[in-house]
Amino acid sequence: MRCATRSAEETERLGAAVGRLLEQGDVVLLIGPLGAGKTTFVRGLARGLGFEGDVTSPTFTLSHVYRGRVPLVHADLWRLERMAEIEQLALDEEVEEGSSALVIEWGEAAEPIFGGRALTVEIESGESPDLRTFSFRPSGEWEGRSTALAGAAAAGAEDGTGPARKEGAAAAEDGTGPAAEEGTGPTDEGGGGQG
Repeated sequence: MRCATRSAEETERLGAAVGRLLEQGDVVLLIGPLGAGKTTFVRGLARGLGFEGDVTSPTFTLSHVYRGRVPLVHADLWRLERMAEIEQLALDEEVEEGSSALVIEWGEAAEPIFGGRALTVEIESGESPDLRTFSFRPSGEWEGRSTALAGAAAAGAEDGTGPARKEGAAAAEDGTGPAAEEGTGPTDEGGGGQG
């Protein structure tokens, strides 16, 4: 399913809608270019869990924990080059204990570990600085929550007054909206304003 956001605020709102679905043991893998809005989306996830503090990218510390309804472990794998380095973070242990949810920026690096049980979210930068297209690929337990995820994507993409919500709702509900069509939508990999 796909939807679009047109501002950092909409991206955060989309994250919050998805965050309200998070349960202990969940994994979310975020994939997208530098500046795509991964950290903005994570800020929304944390807000959806009831966390009100600062949410920043853990690029140099590698991970942060945000305490909400479910603790959210936020990892950033951008600086890691080998699978052994990722395994040393013991993120899989966080998930196995089941006491928190895990979100990983640059999640493609962790797909060999978590791909079969994660919600993978691909973010594409758009033609304008703040346009983003989100593609959600649920696997594992997330597949059983596809309907709730579709509702969150549709509700979170915009406040109901503009085209992002309509595209998101159409893509989420029946795959017929412009954002749902394969190969359409923004593909500009350039910079943006949602970093």
